Amino acid sequence: MALPPRYGSGGGVTAAAIAAAGGLLADGSVAMTGDLSMGDKRITGLKGGTPGSPAVTFAGDGNTGLYRPSSDVIALTAGGVQQEQWPP
Repeated sequence: MALPPRYGSGGGVTAAAIAAAGGLLADGSVAMTGDLSMGDKRITGLKGGTPGSPAVTFAGDGNTGLYRPSSDVIALTAGGVQQEQWPP
């Protein structure tokens, strides 16, 4: 079920929107599926990840994606093996 891009006045999430998304998980978060569209907003607070478990992955392929091996460095992993790193 797709939820509307804004919830409540001022963009706050309402109880109805949380219920429509499947409710709160045990840790207080709400599970998300599908595309995340935030206009000019940023995603923050990602964990650094590892080659075998990158911070940003693709559905059905949890060991391929992007992770941060150290401060100011980003890396690409495929099959759980680092492929590239920037800066090198």
